[in-house]
Amino acid sequence: MMRLVLLPGMDGTGKMFTEFTRQFGSDVDITVVSYPVDRVLGYEALVDFVDQRIPRNEPYVLLAESFSGPVAIEFAARRPEGLVGLVLCCTFARNPYPALRLLKGLVDMLPMNARMFARVVPRLFGEWQRAEIISRLSAILTAIAPEVLHARLRSVLEVDMSKRLTQIDMPVMYMQAADDKVMPPSAYAHLKSKLPQTRFVKLHGPHMLLQTLPAEAAKVVREFLVVEIGRDRSAGL
Repeated sequence: MMRLVLLPGMDGTGKMFTEFTRQFGSDVDITVVSYPVDRVLGYEALVDFVDQRIPRNEPYVLLAESFSGPVAIEFAARRPEGLVGLVLCCTFARNPYPALRLLKGLVDMLPMNARMFARVVPRLFGEWQRAEIISRLSAILTAIAPEVLHARLRSVLEVDMSKRLTQIDMPVMYMQAADDKVMPPSAYAHLKSKLPQTRFVKLHGPHMLLQTLPAEAAKVVREFLVVEIGRDRSAGL
């Protein structure tokens, strides 16, 4: 039995993992960490928040989607007891758009409303857009306090976990979306340069990879759990 702990994207609720988690059987226990929707927490505070919700006394693999990449990287770099593997999905270690850092003071001016979300959706889902999943994401985002979303955007512009990548000593897999219109190739290349031993997998899908290709993504994750984590744990016995 293996436990898989999921860290969510920008919405922070974990509610967008529903289809993905349904792909696993009883041999994989899943824990979804949900961030507060009404409390501002920077990356360092989120690492501590996650630490308080991680299952104890059993091995687990941490999977971080998009926004949560830096949280997982910092967490893994601390080498907590029980963590045996790391999966990074469509994410980054440092600000993926360095030029935008100069505009972080303007983040609070962005309207967090349905119109703004409608503009973002095409970049998140591309040709894989489905009314049901888009409606769900919109409902989730509108229920989150605007100051929380603003703070998360500022955190992305300020973060740099590059040095922490070199301190990760466990099996790592990076899942890249071939048609990602949110995460630039440079973010993937940076991670690859710092984690050359990482297993990199590319799937033909958009940024919201786990939501649009849940079966394909789950298959890749399961293979990582069985092959990479299973082999690593056997070698350590």
